[in-house]
Amino acid sequence: MPGKVVHFEIPADNVERVKVFYEKAFGWQINKYPGMEYHGLGTTPVDQKTQMPTEPGAINGGMTKRQDPVKNTVITIDVSDIDSALRTVEKLGRLRQVKVLFETALTTLGQETDLVDLNDDEFVGDIVSGLVEAHHNSRITGGYRPYDFYLSEYTRKLRRMLKGEVVDRIPTGFKSFDAATGGGLPLPGLTILGGNPGSGKTQWAIQAARNVASRIRDSGAKGVVAVNSIEMTGSSVVGRLILSSAEIDSALLRSGGYKKDKAALRRISEEVKHHAGLPIVIDDSDMLTSKMIGTRAAGLLSQYGSIPLMVTDFAEMVSDPGDNPEQRVAQVFLNARGLGKRLSCSHLMISQLSRGVELSGSRVPDMRHLRYSGMAEAVADLVLLNYYPYQYIKRGVKITPHPSMPPEQGIAYVIIAKHKDGDTGFLPMGWQDVYTLWGDRKSQLGVVDDIEVGEESS
Repeated sequence: MPGKVVHFEIPADNVERVKVFYEKAFGWQINKYPGMEYHGLGTTPVDQKTQMPTEPGAINGGMTKRQDPVKNTVITIDVSDIDSALRTVEKLGRLRQVKVLFETALTTLGQETDLVDLNDDEFVGDIVSGLVEAHHNSRITGGYRPYDFYLSEYTRKLRRMLKGEVVDRIPTGFKSFDAATGGGLPLPGLTILGGNPGSGKTQWAIQAARNVASRIRDSGAKGVVAVNSIEMTGSSVVGRLILSSAEIDSALLRSGGYKKDKAALRRISEEVKHHAGLPIVIDDSDMLTSKMIGTRAAGLLSQYGSIPLMVTDFAEMVSDPGDNPEQRVAQVFLNARGLGKRLSCSHLMISQLSRGVELSGSRVPDMRHLRYSGMAEAVADLVLLNYYPYQYIKRGVKITPHPSMPPEQGIAYVIIAKHKDGDTGFLPMGWQDVYTLWGDRKSQLGVVDDIEVGEESS
């Protein structure tokens, strides 16, 4: 049975002007709902008791001011099986086919298709995003499944694990970290990465993104790594990756210190070649919202087939609505977790620490130092905190060294503050701050196996 278009909603920047247009152009009856910023669009007569259209195949709609969550035209399609419909959309694989479906839906509504830009991937991505969200919501409201269904699902995972495969994790390429966390970042799931300025949190995240993308490219698999870089420009992200890999001091480079260094030039040239063709997409837009991230990610999912890893830098700059910063950021964390589950991706979200960590003698961060940590602690599958005590020594700041994490040049610590599926503790890693380059400390010593996560002493 074909899916029926049963409702539509049109957002407008100037509702009154658009209202007059549709009234005069098509003779629609448009009425504002009392007490609401919402107008009903009457395109056909309705039964006074049921308020349903009396003419078979005809539908009515609504109009609202353009704002979250409705920023683009919404087409509501009634399908008998949402799971089957979602699989069909995923099987089509490309936005081109989805655009055909969208064009057909517009024609059904009697609207001219040239009124919208069908080449706008973000606009069309709303359709995929809506279907994914409808699929997710259907499982919440009416998606009970027999115990044996999940038993079968877990048995398949178990067989893979017994063969030594990594399941429900995305390896970061940092071997010591992946070993300590049971395979890497949770997939799907939300990881929150916090740290003070200078602790290398952004670099850790984008190096992990580069490592995941390299594995996708080298294996010939389908998929793309998405980076939402709200703080830095896309070119700055790329520059950091290339220069750090080539072990180039960016400050020295900007001052002309490498202009006669042929060896440095060769290293840069080699890294540029190595980074070419990486399946990474970067969105460095200002004022990104969770809705925008979800919509654009849905378009990527349709185009590339999978998004194993998404990085968002950083949570406090996502422009979701909220009455106060705490409520707003809490909603950002909640939306980030939901997005990871809906898209079956690992979402790595960077977050700032509060000034409270600077008041402690050792400057060692813990979960409470995350800004608005209540929601972060509740929804994250994994919480990581970067700690580089040697930066205080360099700045001449007196600290009380932590007995298990002493300040040493070239060594930083990744504190595993929450781990839903494993142990917490801390992990020493290599950190060359002059190049902003992370590495496996154990691998530098020639040992990559049997990595143990150290426990914080009280």
